[in-house]
Parts: sequence; C-alpha cells; structure tokens
Amino acid sequence: MVTLQSRTLKQLQHQIATQQQLTQRIKTVLPQTLANQVLHCILKKNHLLIYTHSANWASQLRFYSPVIIDAAAESIGAVISTVQTKIIAKPHVPNVSPRKLNVPSAENIQFLKTYGVSIQDDPLKVALLKLSKTLTQLSSRKP
Repeated sequence: MVTLQSRTLKQLQHQIATQQQLTQRIKTVLPQTLANQVLHCILKKNHLLIYTHSANWASQLRFYSPVIIDAAAESIGAVISTVQTKIIAKPHVPNVSPRKLNVPSAENIQFLKTYGVSIQDDPLKVALLKLSKTLTQLSSRKP
C-alpha cells in the first residue's frame, strides 16, 4: 500500500513539475505584462489550457496562440492543436478603505458635555460625559 501511494504521489509531483515548467516556458515568450497574467498552463491530450484572471487578458492571450503553441511544443515535445484560455475568478476581497471619522465640531462636543453635566438621570449623564470625552480625544487626532 505504501508503495502504491508513493508511486501515485511521485506521478502527481511529476505532472505538477511538468505543468510548472510549461507555464514558465510560455511566460518567457510573452510580453512581460501579458506573462504576468498567465496563472497556470495544463496540457490535456493535444489541447493546451491557459488560466488567467480576466476575459480581457484571455482575449489578449488568444492573439499569441501561434507563439504559445511553438513554445509549448518545444518545451514538452508534444503536438498541440488548440490553445484555450480559461478564467479563474479572483477570490473576492472587499475594498477595505480606512473609515473616515465624522467628528462633530468643538461647539457640539462642548454642548454635549455641558448638557451631560446638567442631566439628573445618572446613566444618561455618564453616557453623555463619556461620549463628549471620546469625541474630544478623536477631534484632537483629526488631521
């Protein structure tokens, strides 16, 4: 059982190494901006699959099909009849921009503080004073 797993693992490692070598060879014959968009290349029978992140780059890669076919054939010694580009969607990364602080004016902060001191309700008084203190600190950091 260990021999089978080891042999299978070695076959998979060989396939991965061959695909990486093919990908690198194809990248060397492309312009740098286009080469940067090639994610991975896989040879299935006599079809070469090239993976990229966008339809725009896939379209550009199609123009280089003859050059890609020659480079791939030279690299792995196989006859390639077609080049097909496939798109792998980038993982969704939300645009995280720093939140803009919306700090009230000094007059409004002072009003909260003054009003907080005059309130009879203790929990509300504590909350307003704490809020005015926090807003004062934030306004001093504001650019």
